Parts: sequence; C-alpha cells; structure tokens
Amino acid sequence: MTTIPAAASGARTSRAGLDRGLAPVAGALAAQAAQLADRILADADARANAVLDEAGRQGEELIESARADGAATARRLASSVVADARLAARQEVLGAQRGVYQDVREQAQARVTGLVDSPQATALTARLGQHARERLGDDAEMEAAAQAPGIVARSGRRRLDLSVEALIERELPSMGDEIAELWS
Repeated sequence: MTTIPAAASGARTSRAGLDRGLAPVAGALAAQAAQLADRILADADARANAVLDEAGRQGEELIESARADGAATARRLASSVVADARLAARQEVLGAQRGVYQDVREQAQARVTGLVDSPQATALTARLGQHARERLGDDAEMEAAAQAPGIVARSGRRRLDLSVEALIERELPSMGDEIAELWS
C-alpha cells in the first residue's frame, strides 16, 4: 500500500488553481469530443439517409407492383418497409450515440492518465487526498489508485474511490445533457 502525503512536495493548490490548471484539458476534451461526435453523427446520418433512401425506393417499387395485386396489399408492404427503415435508422443513431459516449469516456481517461508525471497530476492527487480526508476523517488511509493519478481512501469500513475510472464514471452521467447536445 502506497501512502500519499497530505500535500505532495509542499505544494498547496487552491480549487481555483486546480480549475485553471485543468481548464485547457477540459477545453481540449470538449473540442475533441465535439469533433469526434460530428464525424460519427455525420456518418450515422449518411447511413440513415441511405437506409431511408433505399427504403423509399423499395417502397415505391413495392407500391407499383402491389397496385396490380390491390391497393390494400401495397399499403401494408410500404408501411412495413418504412417501419423497418425507421427502426434501422434509429438503431444506427443509438449506436452512434453509444459510440460517442464511449469515446468521450475513453478520451477523458486517456487525457487524465496522460498527465501521470506532470505537476497537474501531483496537484490533483494532493487535492483528492485532501477531499478524502474531509470526507473520511484525518485518520483515513490513502492508497495510490491502480491507474494514476488518483487515490483510494479507507477509514474503517468506509471506502472512497477517487481513481480516474471512478471519477469519470461518476461525472459522465451528470454531463448527459452536454453529451446529448453533440447529436441533437
């Protein structure tokens, strides 16, 4: 078990300083996520349009051939094709949305773990240790997270996971509206 000191290298970082230090990372993550989302959504839109175009073409062919067999048959077939096309398009969009969400999560984790040997990581780890002590008490035991930066703190039966993975998993759901804006 690795013990994290209360203030790494004597550095004291205020929340505002931490926010300023992470602002470029957050901005870069948001810009990169927006670009990736635009590409994924453009591809999904193109696929959905192709599916809808093909469905429309097939629907028209079915309607023309069905007229010989009766108007009622034509309407049922066209309706079925359009419903299938809508379902296929919806599945494409949902798949693209899941992909964007996964990409945002992976990129956020890569960006934060890419700071492992930086002053920002040291400051972040110190801030996380301070937060853990505030939540669990000064006697909390601190352990470096499996993937730096981050810590896991314990006090008695209580455990506070402040690892990169846990922080991202907790934060992303709260950003659902912001992420959803990428495809709306």
